[in-house]
Amino acid sequence: MDYHSSIKKEPLYYSRRNRYRKIFFFERFDFLKDEVRSEDELIAGRLNDLLLAAYGNIGYDIAMVPVMPVKDRADLVLENIN
Repeated sequence: MDYHSSIKKEPLYYSRRNRYRKIFFFERFDFLKDEVRSEDELIAGRLNDLLLAAYGNIGYDIAMVPVMPVKDRADLVLENIN
């Protein structure tokens, strides 16, 4: 196996071996461009879709957390941790 193909497979190996108990996926708030954010809304949406697909592809059951006030989001996660 050459160096480059082992790099590509390594993240999948570790993500299948070391599992989270649960994945909470936070729906995005409205997009705001600022001096720190390097991506635009289109790229941010695509990254969001790729992350969601990646977690699904490695077998995670994903708990979606809708857009709501931060305290409500935190309460929802805390209620569903176990």
